[in-house]
Amino acid sequence: MSLYQAPEALDPAKHAALTYQPDVSFRFASEEVAVPLVASEITTAARDYVVVFDTAKPAAYALLGIERGHNAYVTPQGQWRGRYRPATIRAYPFTIKAMGETPEGKTRYAMVVDMASEHVNAPGGYLLFEEGKPTALLEKIKGILTNLEKDRIRLTRLVGQLEQHGLLVARSLEVKSRKLGVSGFRVVDSEALAALSPEALAELRDSGALMLAYAQILSMANLQDSPVATAAADPGEAPENLDELFDGGDDDFSFDFDS
Repeated sequence: MSLYQAPEALDPAKHAALTYQPDVSFRFASEEVAVPLVASEITTAARDYVVVFDTAKPAAYALLGIERGHNAYVTPQGQWRGRYRPATIRAYPFTIKAMGETPEGKTRYAMVVDMASEHVNAPGGYLLFEEGKPTALLEKIKGILTNLEKDRIRLTRLVGQLEQHGLLVARSLEVKSRKLGVSGFRVVDSEALAALSPEALAELRDSGALMLAYAQILSMANLQDSPVATAAADPGEAPENLDELFDGGDDDFSFDFDS
């Protein structure tokens, strides 16, 4: 299931009266079984989530559930169970999307908002545009999204290094002797990591990829006592293949508010 149900590129004319209310529940994510992670948050996310890597592209995700359409980290009341909330969840209903190229040949990105979100045009919301210009709030959101995109690009490089050293393998996960119905992901091969040469280890250490590998390995402990582990006690329909959940992005980006 896509987190964004009605995405629209923000336009100062079309969305002149659009408001954003940050204080709503997490029901918008109640059907998500995985969420993408960026490089700087993986070590923190590993405390609460099982971290896995995609098989089709250099991307990482936090597993949120094992049943199609059920996020084990969102309570029936719309509260979040984890101590840490992934950046994609915190940034919602905003994201960025490729919108063609600039005259210089770089990919142009626009800020996108999910018009179906409870955050949008809710009572007490804050304006995103004033007199045709982004408000300070929207500029702050733009900065956050820019940093997330840069960190996603960094993650791509780090995962690429793990791939180059043969450290990522496809593997089934089990919770309390029950095999999870989740496919399309990889984990770090601990034996291959231990067999690396001192030179390779130093390379991965200096780039930050080694910390990424250790965090993924440590995150496997969440198969024992996290909300996902609790959900595994009640078998349900398996979620879709992780390869199909998310699309990739490009490295060069800029923002365009002048549609």
